[in-house]
Amino acid sequence: MANDQSKRSQEDLMSKLQMLTLDHPHACEELEKVWMELSVLNKEKEHLVNQVRELDKGLVLMDDFQNQLCTITKERDKLMAKIEEHQNHDISL
Repeated sequence: MANDQSKRSQEDLMSKLQMLTLDHPHACEELEKVWMELSVLNKEKEHLVNQVRELDKGLVLMDDFQNQLCTITKERDKLMAKIEEHQNHDISL
């Protein structure tokens, strides 16, 4: 009886080994596909990271331009006020 059980156990193990042996090439193919997809995704990620960097540079430039515009606008307003003050002074003379 123990011999029969041992024999069945060995047959089960052999059957499982055969199944694993048959599945191995398929698993290798699937793994290769996953590696290829990972490679593509890594390239896409790098491209997106570069785009974000470029956008960040653009935002910094835009902030600089806005600051310059604000400064120029303030200077213009001061000059306009001085011109108006001179015009009012000239009119009163």
